[in-house]
Amino acid sequence: MSLGKAWCNHVIYGWNENEKEPSAVKTPGPIAITLGILALVAFFTMPSVHEGFSAVVNAWPPYNNRHATDYRRMAQEAETRGDAKTLAFLSTRMDSLAENVRLKNKAVELDPSLTWIYFRGGDTRYAYNSIPEKHGWMQKLEASDPDNAVPYLTAASIRDTEIRKQFNGLPPAGTITNDPAWRAAMEKAFAAPRYDSYYFRAMDLQQSVLKTHNMQQPEDVGRGIIEYYPSGLWESQAYSKLLMDQAKEAQQKGDTARALHLGWTLAQFAERARANSHNDWARGSAESMLQSACKFLQPLESSEGHVDVAKHLASENEALTQKLAEKNAATIPYVFRPLNATSIALHSAGAGLILFGGAIVLSLVFLFVARFSPSLRGSGFYRWACNCGRFAPAGFAAAIALMAATFAPYLEYEHDYVRGAKDTATLQAIITMDTSLYDLPSRFLHQVGVGLLWEGLIPVAVVAGILFLSRNELFRRAPRVKVA
Repeated sequence: MSLGKAWCNHVIYGWNENEKEPSAVKTPGPIAITLGILALVAFFTMPSVHEGFSAVVNAWPPYNNRHATDYRRMAQEAETRGDAKTLAFLSTRMDSLAENVRLKNKAVELDPSLTWIYFRGGDTRYAYNSIPEKHGWMQKLEASDPDNAVPYLTAASIRDTEIRKQFNGLPPAGTITNDPAWRAAMEKAFAAPRYDSYYFRAMDLQQSVLKTHNMQQPEDVGRGIIEYYPSGLWESQAYSKLLMDQAKEAQQKGDTARALHLGWTLAQFAERARANSHNDWARGSAESMLQSACKFLQPLESSEGHVDVAKHLASENEALTQKLAEKNAATIPYVFRPLNATSIALHSAGAGLILFGGAIVLSLVFLFVARFSPSLRGSGFYRWACNCGRFAPAGFAAAIALMAATFAPYLEYEHDYVRGAKDTATLQAIITMDTSLYDLPSRFLHQVGVGLLWEGLIPVAVVAGILFLSRNELFRRAPRVKVA
């Protein structure tokens, strides 16, 4: 027998099948029992462990949608008592698009100051179903905040989706940027004196609802921070290219005044967007637009004799060029990015808790039953249970230590956030943890799919269980005796 097979048999069955007689069974000793008890106590008493384990489990289907029932109950209660904030909070979390729409409309009806939540109408699933048009969301949003660029960017994003829908997602080049309605919305957006993505309003709303309802799951906390990307990122980039082409054309024709006007229109919009962007992706988009504007404007301002302005533009261009040259992870498709250490540690700890915890429970149950059934003590499964009882507590304790060390820092940031913190470090820590939790499942399911995961995992587990039991109990071979 090979060394690998002998080792595997020893781990699984408790003895080498070539031995003349199985070695004496070693039951779990006081050290293993004490370690197992302490580990179980730590699991249930340490928030960083049991909450971290819950967060890992909830990141995988079918558990990642387990809050749907709770959300429906919260929505019913909020509607009964006229709680507009809770309805607005839930209007992005329901498992039905129609219900999300209904809750948005109800929340704004109860509290018109929440009209800003209609900017979510720029999301593809709303725009593709013509929901903003049916409910007049953009008209209400623009009327409530006419000096803000974001409502107009949202309107342009909706028009973008409408055009793509007409061409089955593949419109001819220039169809969108030459559309009069799209251009009109983008012209208003770039001319607007403010750029407010409603990020901090969203944070205030979320923190208030989380605190009121004592919601502390990473799914609830992290999702609200990540999902509020500014509207119209693609639209802004496309329109900035259009403006830059027009500015270069004006320069070639000798119309310096128009070229400067168009260049500064782009630069000022990009600066407003950069100052009010709250994630790397949006900020990088604004910086890219600003860099192209600075590069174009610098020689023009220099030729006009504006030396100080030209120096400032040159300095800004150099700094932005260097920054943009650094590889931005946000531009790399997530399936090609390396997993971060936090993601590996979290899911390894979760798998260890399931594996070793399950082994401890099964071994305890079997050893307890074997006390009253002496015939079981000679079985291979009894030896396996003893081995689990001896070694699994150490693995379970190691998994607990790994989970606690990885998840505890996040809990501190989460508590700070629910208490009202909005500093960059707190928000970034929560975003990083949320990404770490869902990165591995999303990669795996991107390749395998939810259906194949369970359709493949369940048969494999059943077959493995049948083979294990048949080898140990039904068709276990008698020990072979060596011939002298």
